Amino acid sequence: MTMPRIGCTSAVVSHGCEDAVRGDELEIFSMFLTFECPRLGPIRRRLEGNEPFLMDVESNADIGAVIAACAFQGNNPRYLLVKKAHVTDYPYSGMWALPGGMVRIQNAHVGPELLKLRAIERMLSETNVVIPSDSLRFAKGVPPATEYPVKGKLRTVIVVPFVFQPALTDAAIATIYSTHQSVDAVQVVNPLPLMPEIAPANRVILARLIWPGLESEERDAIRNTVTAALNASNAIARRIHFPEIQAWF
Repeated sequence: MTMPRIGCTSAVVSHGCEDAVRGDELEIFSMFLTFECPRLGPIRRRLEGNEPFLMDVESNADIGAVIAACAFQGNNPRYLLVKKAHVTDYPYSGMWALPGGMVRIQNAHVGPELLKLRAIERMLSETNVVIPSDSLRFAKGVPPATEYPVKGKLRTVIVVPFVFQPALTDAAIATIYSTHQSVDAVQVVNPLPLMPEIAPANRVILARLIWPGLESEERDAIRNTVTAALNASNAIARRIHFPEIQAWF
């Protein structure tokens, strides 16, 4: 997998960084503002003065926020990933994931800044990496859906990905470590050989970011595992009447 060093967190360079991130961060919320979901509750559009659009969610469902932070080894992108600790009944124990956390929704307004704040807080606690909020942009595309049990109750989560720009520096990488109870390891790695070991929603996010920069044989090598993750995400999305992710490969 080769590509020029361009200072873009995303590995999408065939058409420039804008293929990986949205010019208007509020666009990501348009998909939430046009449907009603039995599990997530009615989501409707609000505009108060010059404030951003907010999601008004009337249930205890979750929205996740994760950060795709990239570094370069030569021309090859590597991503900052955490390995989830082994937890009883947690389906993604021992799998790799992007750093991030949940925004618990209980009749609360959830906007871009709250998601950014939660992602930044979790990035710091899981990896010791400090990220300024103005360096995060929403990744392009419909966010994937996932679910997992919490205290015996299955929770549905929409995973909203951010892309960190510019790329992680060597100085930042040198500070990486984790003592977080949910993390067994934290590394900056090439995600390709780890794809089957990456939690499904995160696998979809990473695959969508790096796909345009892959050689045909690299795409073939991960196609089946990415397809499986995409199908799992879309099955959950259908159950909650959330937009499905269209296959890009």
